[in-house]
Amino acid sequence: MTLQSFPLSSVIFAGIETLMTLLLPLAVLLFASRKTTLRALPVFLGAITFIIAVIFLEANFHALVIGAIKNSPIWNNIFWFALYSSLAAGIFEETGRFLCMKYLHKKYKDDNTALLYGIGHGGIEVWLFTTLGALSSLIIMLTVNSGSAASLTAADTTGSVQSTINSLYGINPAMYLVATVERIAAMCVHICLSYWVWLAVTRKKLFKFYPAAIAAHAVVDITAVLYQRTVIKNIYVIELIVFMIAALIAFVTVKMYRRVKSDEERSETEKPGAEKLDKC
Repeated sequence: MTLQSFPLSSVIFAGIETLMTLLLPLAVLLFASRKTTLRALPVFLGAITFIIAVIFLEANFHALVIGAIKNSPIWNNIFWFALYSSLAAGIFEETGRFLCMKYLHKKYKDDNTALLYGIGHGGIEVWLFTTLGALSSLIIMLTVNSGSAASLTAADTTGSVQSTINSLYGINPAMYLVATVERIAAMCVHICLSYWVWLAVTRKKLFKFYPAAIAAHAVVDITAVLYQRTVIKNIYVIELIVFMIAALIAFVTVKMYRRVKSDEERSETEKPGAEKLDKC
């Protein structure tokens, strides 16, 4: 069976997506190693928490709920469906983050724990949801272009492989780069929200950052629903919105980090006897 070859640009860009998304979490981890002592447990638990909260719990919850509402007005109402799906994502993921950080706080007290957790949480998402898909696409395209498509379709009794090949023909090569850029924004959001939840866990007065993280997560995820339901059809507009939201979350995070550090340093200097100690 002879199939049409994929454009060279598709192969190259899929290869770039595979390589860059594979290296992204590792690059962030390398950067973190220059700022703090690397610890495996927060990174590992960040990844495990994502798998449990999203792939198992959230996915099964969606299966139950969507099965119940598929023929209801909620399913057909874009506003209510977007609200449900985005809030569910925020609640499951940020609650998993919160519970895991409650455990981590028993072992570690420094704020860099949030950074390491965020790398693990966001990194596993990149690898599972983007890198593996990009690698699979790349392998299929290289196999087809080498003239060995028969090895893919020979045992395809359901037609799923052929359907995947056909869908790859319809992908604009630039979309592989768009997906790569989107993962950078997503990684940034995961690290920032990890700090928000860490504040909620470690500072009782800042518990508000836990529901704030759920809300921020929902706002990011609602863009995907708007694109899937064709409310916004231009993928570049969607990615621009995602980047603007990610930039805003990063701005708030940096500002809050500096404020918390400043307040805690001022609190230390205002303790009774601190001034006398300094003079000594």
